[in-house]
Amino acid sequence: MKIVSYSAIGTRNNNEDFIAVSDFVFTLCDGVGGIDKGEVASRFVADSIIRKTQGVNRSSFSSKWVQEIIVEIQDELNRSLTEIPDNFGMGTTLCAVFVANQEVLLAHIGDSRIYVIKPCERKYWHSTDHSTVAELLQSGIINDEEAKTHSRRNQITRAIQAVPAVEVSKADISVLTKVENGDLIFMCSDGVLEAYNDSDLVDTLCDTTLEINKKLELIKLKCLSVSSDNHSAILLEFEDDDQFNSLAEDNLNWIYLPVKNDTDMDSIASILPNSINEEISDIGQKSDKLNKVIKIALYTFAILFIAFLTLTMLKK
Repeated sequence: MKIVSYSAIGTRNNNEDFIAVSDFVFTLCDGVGGIDKGEVASRFVADSIIRKTQGVNRSSFSSKWVQEIIVEIQDELNRSLTEIPDNFGMGTTLCAVFVANQEVLLAHIGDSRIYVIKPCERKYWHSTDHSTVAELLQSGIINDEEAKTHSRRNQITRAIQAVPAVEVSKADISVLTKVENGDLIFMCSDGVLEAYNDSDLVDTLCDTTLEINKKLELIKLKCLSVSSDNHSAILLEFEDDDQFNSLAEDNLNWIYLPVKNDTDMDSIASILPNSINEEISDIGQKSDKLNKVIKIALYTFAILFIAFLTLTMLKK
């Protein structure tokens, strides 16, 4: 497995993001909560996960086990307040990836995000943010563009917090059951998402002409020029020795990238009337899941329709 990562402060005064990794466990946390204490919480949680998984056989990894570890760490965070009461209220998001023998467990709390990308199929999945904006998007109250500038875009609805009276947060845990050579897992704090929408980010990660260190460097450079928040990321690429195909089904809802027009498609489009091209373009914009087969069918139908009209006019 290839692994690259980075963490940058952005335009903030301190970096509350923290990354910790071991051979088969990867964590990324983004501090929230108390004044200048987010970095304490993010480091505590990320390091604790790595510490608790050291020496554990990967065959022991399970969703139940991961959830129990996260609950334990939140209890420990609360107990630490007896020594440092000023840390009350500090908190952090969590992204954690556990690579077991025949599955990958993907756990998250908050608005830091995990992506699974299959470049050869140009499809991806990502975790659903625990945030006010995510809830507004899901309910259809706002759209993607409005979400970027919404006044409550930084308000999360779930976090690991040092607040003993509050119920312990549970992680959402998804399971990846099939891994092939070239598959990617990308973990990032919300600062990366200031610079990218899903389509552009995944399109960069799907570029098979680039090594993973180059992909991450391009993402970092764009974030440095656009993002005001801390921004951090981990990128994993699976290799031949990492492949597996479990009998179990995954619970991921895959999204397909919009199809890019190739030279042949552009040539066909050039002979169509503008009105037909505009209709096809409009259809493509309204449905990100429109696949290449349907697009080709639409173009073919348009050409046949034009041919039919031409023959009819010639007969007259």
